Amino acid sequence: MIIQKIFIITAPVIIYSYLLFVEYYNINQVSNVDPLNGCLYRLPICGWNLTHVFIFYLISKILEKYIKNKIKCHIFIFIIGVLWYIIEPILYYNRGKDQIILLNDNIVYSNVYVPRLDDLIFNIFGQMLFVFIKYLF
Repeated sequence: MIIQKIFIITAPVIIYSYLLFVEYYNINQVSNVDPLNGCLYRLPICGWNLTHVFIFYLISKILEKYIKNKIKCHIFIFIIGVLWYIIEPILYYNRGKDQIILLNDNIVYSNVYVPRLDDLIFNIFGQMLFVFIKYLF
């Protein structure tokens, strides 16, 4: 229980810290590469996409204990993803981050501060992974 609460608090802090690190050291501007934004195996999938899967798997695992109705739980988790999809660009727009555009053939996001629709798909994959692991094992 305490580990779950620690995760809920620290996960956003870790991700935000990573973005500040990338921004501070100008990784985006100097090399046009964000280590999490590179294509994996020449597919349009990157570390950020896998982060979505992992985080929504953990959110599903945590909230399932508090919301007993499984359908309502997964709808609530999906709504969290949609709300973040709406809020995230507003947060970074106010900091001027919506203008950073990366041009490179080996990246997924042209701007890591602007969400893509496939983020929602990877969020759902995280929920599906949770259901698959829970009922298979």
